[in-house]
Amino acid sequence: MREKILSFSKLTKDECIMLGFSACHGISSLFLDTFVISFLMHNAVNEFISVSVYKLFFYFTIMLTFVLMTNWCKRGNIKFVFSTHLLVQMFFVIFIAICGNQAANWFLLLGVLYGIDDSLRSMASQQMVIDKIRAKRMVFYCGTSTAITNIIKIVVPVILGALITITSFQEVAWILIAMHMIEFYMLFILSPINQRVQQCADLTGFMKKSLKVPCMRKLFAAEAIRGFAFPLETLGVMYIVSVFHTDMNLGIWTTVFAICAASATWLFGHLCTKRDFKWIVEMCSLLLIGAIASLVIDVNYFSIVIYTGALTVCIALMDQVLSVNVLNLAKTELVTQNDRAEYIASRQVTSFIGRWIGIVGMLYMGIFSGYALLPYFIIILAIARIIAAMMYVHIGKYI
Repeated sequence: MREKILSFSKLTKDECIMLGFSACHGISSLFLDTFVISFLMHNAVNEFISVSVYKLFFYFTIMLTFVLMTNWCKRGNIKFVFSTHLLVQMFFVIFIAICGNQAANWFLLLGVLYGIDDSLRSMASQQMVIDKIRAKRMVFYCGTSTAITNIIKIVVPVILGALITITSFQEVAWILIAMHMIEFYMLFILSPINQRVQQCADLTGFMKKSLKVPCMRKLFAAEAIRGFAFPLETLGVMYIVSVFHTDMNLGIWTTVFAICAASATWLFGHLCTKRDFKWIVEMCSLLLIGAIASLVIDVNYFSIVIYTGALTVCIALMDQVLSVNVLNLAKTELVTQNDRAEYIASRQVTSFIGRWIGIVGMLYMGIFSGYALLPYFIIILAIARIIAAMMYVHIGKYI
């Protein structure tokens, strides 16, 4: 085991850069997702409707961008695609910095901008990881990447939460601009991406062909079910904000849970193998069910903390299994190099269907029931997330 850990410690330049991108994304997503949701809750007229519509347009824009940009990402320069994501994200941050609290009135535009940013990043980074990380290193990379992201987020949430509470949301937005400059430099020194694709993208043809393969059908079904469960993380944030009331407390609890998630994902990357995936998902499923049961029985500080902590750690570990199997599947004969752009885009399309169903359910509660039915909706979402995770484990048998 010691020899395995030592061998994993030798990172290539490209692996270091890819881990750096992942860490920067962890910081920016914390601000653009977690704290933007808190920002909308504090400044919008109706928090449930504002956050739900924000997420609806966010997911719709992701799906639309994937469909429209698949050909560009297949035949174009992937590094340039990634740089475009950085530019969109900078515009998003500057918009909030300039508009201040008034930006909450533009939640629809914020959802569209964040959707474009996230989809361009995802399209480019997934292809970069597939190209730069060997299949045998994927468990280590995914575990280490998530661990580093959470380690950085241990300090950042407290700083961001304190600064937002003491100063203002828009002033903190300027801090992210310097981080974008660092990402541009890392992108410049990253070695060229291996692209030898001349054919135009055929998303419809790829999906028709893939649906004839049992493994790919299961993958698409898992993506849709997991997409439906996406509001779990958002509802966790809204619960903390509604109970603890300040961004400082949100930052403190996010930090505590990040420590747990960082430890768990670091151990996953250094000690786990493909054979461990099944029991990891089973253990996480039991913990998540127990945490949600305590939340439904009595909504209080303790149950919310237990729920959010279990959600953070269990989802992090489940996503490691997902990432390893999904990325390595792109290296098999089921997905040729010529099909990788369509493979990434088709997963997003099916995930979008599930995401919209989940967010529409969240919007329904915001209009008609508020927080009254939220615990029961969380149960449904958690069960869906567990089912999807088990399906991803089974997909690993085809790799």
